[in-house]
Amino acid sequence: LNEMLSLDYENMTWKKLEVNGNKPPGRSSYGLCAVGEKLVIHGGTISAADREKLPTGAQYNGNSTVGCVNDCWQFCLREVLWSPVQTCGHPPSPRRGHSFTAITIGR
Repeated sequence: LNEMLSLDYENMTWKKLEVNGNKPPGRSSYGLCAVGEKLVIHGGTISAADREKLPTGAQYNGNSTVGCVNDCWQFCLREVLWSPVQTCGHPPSPRRGHSFTAITIGR
């Protein structure tokens, strides 16, 4: 599935979000961390059929059915908006089942 749900803590009920922007391909086993008012995801496993939905420069390592990717996306909680993250430098290789943490250095 490629959907997002929100949990209302007061009523303990789930609500499907109507999401804006260029959505990332549906995936599993991705890394996720919160950065301010954004959720950032990296990598994971996607269907080979969704390879064409990856942003330019993203890598796919898999077979004709499924594979790992190294793309990075952010979800703005305030705007309910997905967008690909443009990174610089040498990105991590495609991976799944990993974690990552946002840190601030020198502030």
